[in-house]
Amino acid sequence: MAHDEPKKFSDELKALRAEFAEVAEKSKAAIAHLNSAIFKQELTELRQEQDKTVAAFAHNGSLESVGNRDVTVLVNKSKDMGHGLNSPLGQAIDAAAKLRFAAQGNYDLNVSVQTFEAGASKGVNISDYDRMDKAREKTEANSKEIVPALREITVANTPDKDYVRNRHYVIITDGSVSDNTDAAARLIDATLRGNPKATFDFISVGAGSGNVAEIVSKVQVSDESRRPVIHNVPSHEGIWTTFTNVLRGRIAQSPHAKPAALPARNQAPTATP
Repeated sequence: MAHDEPKKFSDELKALRAEFAEVAEKSKAAIAHLNSAIFKQELTELRQEQDKTVAAFAHNGSLESVGNRDVTVLVNKSKDMGHGLNSPLGQAIDAAAKLRFAAQGNYDLNVSVQTFEAGASKGVNISDYDRMDKAREKTEANSKEIVPALREITVANTPDKDYVRNRHYVIITDGSVSDNTDAAARLIDATLRGNPKATFDFISVGAGSGNVAEIVSKVQVSDESRRPVIHNVPSHEGIWTTFTNVLRGRIAQSPHAKPAALPARNQAPTATP
C-alpha cells in the first residue's frame, strides 16, 4: 500500500495564506459597511445639531417657520468694533456664519454678511474661513456711515416688485451708524414702504452712546410693529443670543408654512358599459 507523501511546508503556508485572504475579504466588507454606517450617523448627528440651532429661533418650535426668508447682516467695520474673533466685529461675522452653517441645505433660509464703513458695503464670504478672518482684521479707520449701504438696500426693495420672501436686515454696531440721521431714517422708511416684507433691527454693542435711537425715532411708519427695533448688548459675548432673539421675534410676526396641498381633481365618471 502506497504511503501518502507528506505535505510540503510551502503548501501549508499557501493554505494559511488562503485562510487569511478569506478573513481579509470579510473584514474589508465589514469595514465598508461600518464606514457607511459611520457616515450616515455623522450626517444624522450633524442634522440634529443644525436643527437644534434653528429651533432656538423657530416659531413655536416649528422648524418650517424659518423658511422663505433672507437674512442680511450689516456690520460696522471700525476701530471701535475691535478686531479678531473675540470682538464685536468678529462675533457679528461669526454669528452670521453659524446661522448659515445651520441652515445650509436643510432650510429655505439665505444668510449674507456685509461690512460698512464710509462707502459702499463689502460682502463677506462666510463659507470661507480665510475670507472671514480677513474681514476681522484690525483697522485704524473709525468711519461709521451706513447711508451708502442703506441706499443699496432701498434700491433692492422698490415698490414695483411682487415680494414673496421675507427680508430681515440686522445692523450690528457700537451705537452709531451715521452722521446723517435724517438720510438714514428716510432710506429705512423708503425700504419699509417699498417692501412690506422687509424688517430692520439694530444690535448695539457696548455702553457707548450713539445715534441709532435718533434714527429709529425719525422713521415714519404707520404700523408701529414694523418700526426698527434696537437691541442692546453689553459686550460681544451676547451677540449670538441677541441675534437669535431678533430672528425669533421677526419669524413670530411672519412664520412661514408650506402651502396647503391642492385638492385632487375630480375625475369624470366613467360610462357604464
